[in-house]
Amino acid sequence: MAGNNIELITKYSTKAFDEVYKQESVTAALDVPNAFMEFTGAKTVKIRKFQTGGLNSYSRNNNAGGYGDTRIDQPSGDYYGSAGFGYKQTSAKVEWEERTLKMDRAAAIPIEYFDNEEAGGDVVSLTASEFMRTVMVPENDAYTLSTIAANAGKVVSEAIADNKALAALNSAFLYFEENEVPANDQVIFASPAFMKKLRETTEMTRFLGEDVKDRKVNYKITNYEGRDIITVSPQRLHTGFKAYEGGYGWASGSAAINFLAVAKSAVVHVKKFEQLKIVSGDMNLAGNGFDGYTIYARMYYDVFVLDNKKYGIYASISATAETADVPMVKLEIETDTAHKITKITTTPPNTLCFVATGTKSGTSLTSPVLAKVGDTVAQDAKYYAITSDKTIISNEVSPNPKG
Repeated sequence: MAGNNIELITKYSTKAFDEVYKQESVTAALDVPNAFMEFTGAKTVKIRKFQTGGLNSYSRNNNAGGYGDTRIDQPSGDYYGSAGFGYKQTSAKVEWEERTLKMDRAAAIPIEYFDNEEAGGDVVSLTASEFMRTVMVPENDAYTLSTIAANAGKVVSEAIADNKALAALNSAFLYFEENEVPANDQVIFASPAFMKKLRETTEMTRFLGEDVKDRKVNYKITNYEGRDIITVSPQRLHTGFKAYEGGYGWASGSAAINFLAVAKSAVVHVKKFEQLKIVSGDMNLAGNGFDGYTIYARMYYDVFVLDNKKYGIYASISATAETADVPMVKLEIETDTAHKITKITTTPPNTLCFVATGTKSGTSLTSPVLAKVGDTVAQDAKYYAITSDKTIISNEVSPNPKG
């Protein structure tokens, strides 16, 4: 290895990476074992559905031939068999319902050979693990929870007032009890804002105060009345999921979810294909004319809410809806009094993108002019975060004067 490469490794390969904070998968609790599913093709999965009628009155043969107890109601209607009394027929039906998987998402990530080498050989492995953790897992969670909420048997639009979070949960439990949904089958996905209000309710603070007396303080709430509670990032807990090229976001009219109470048996969470494949060296050079590595990431999945079990889902939705489509990347640009850019912020912070102004054409930006800190800009100009192929992945913003 050349000396300058050794020098670069010494300079850059510190084994301390600036990784973003990301929650692990929250919907793994809903995964269905393969033994409970049957695929009938590349895109379809079979789900068993059972339906039956109800009970009828049984008619005794107590007055056959005119000798018997005439106080007993005499048989009337259609009876099963030829006797003319006894059982009436009730039908039962078992059928297989086919559902089609909708989410087939993928990306190819090329990494130059020497970029990987000069960083100590860690770029490929780090990119693979981080892409799964920061891109694939959050999108799967966001789509899954949004789809479940859209198919809930009960949807309540509400602003959770102070000291009312516990009452909101109790309303969900009442709904489940009225519909005979087993408590031990339920799990709750809750936003951080809702969990804060839950911790601050009078009943909860009193209970926690009594519970931790003379012991180490532990205010984390992970279970309530036998139901596990999973706190979910607001970037994953929202109605109106919308897939973009280069990420995901929320459609106009969507809203944040306060909490989502789910009977696990009411949903079928399917991951047919989830893979990270790395092609390197001579294979990549021969196939793509590219001297380096390519990470191929693909995720083929969906979630289905069973028709007979929609009452096993209760969604508490924020009363405030989005007025426009919300891309996953939120862009902010700040300027000083001289109209110079002092700060450009994209959320999430790990998004690789460019910030530019230009002419918007559908979901793309034509003739983009890149922007950077220190540029003098027109305050009425419209800016976007874009990918390398000029696809818009952010909201439209104008510079925000500060100071």
